[in-house]
Amino acid sequence: MAFKRSKLGLDSPVNNFATFNSVDFANGASIPNIRTGNLRSGHSGGDYRFALSTIGNLKTGKWYWEYYNNEAGSNTSFSQIGVITKQYNAGSPGRRMYQGYGGNTYGASGSGETYGASFALSAGQVLGCFLDLDNGTIEFFYNGASQGIAHTDLIQDFTAGEYQGGWFPALGSVNY
Repeated sequence: MAFKRSKLGLDSPVNNFATFNSVDFANGASIPNIRTGNLRSGHSGGDYRFALSTIGNLKTGKWYWEYYNNEAGSNTSFSQIGVITKQYNAGSPGRRMYQGYGGNTYGASGSGETYGASFALSAGQVLGCFLDLDNGTIEFFYNGASQGIAHTDLIQDFTAGEYQGGWFPALGSVNY
């Protein structure tokens, strides 16, 4: 049975959208420049910044999101898409990201591993992420093409430590 628009309230599952959270970011991370109704994130510094989604604390279920790049920065090849924990600090295991520079993926080891297409993000390109917490996997997409399953270790003990609070969709960037 399909939903009838006349039966939907103002706040329903069909009109809720994730945006960047301007007051909540990863532990120890620099605050990104979030603007345009929390739909754009970026910065001009030389350090990594992670913008978290307003929809997070993911521990079960299947989730998909995309990042559409509508402008190129001075060096957007370092754009990353994926998930991090709120406890994440550089080198800690709470990150599963796909980075354009070198086509690397970053997981619990903290080191980049060769994974998919290498790219310098330019206007009109789309990065996608499919998080399957029922099976513990994450898969990334570049302009609609799957790059394959990147990690199979996303089911964790979410009650304490690095993974407390679950996963948060995130976009990471650095400009040099």
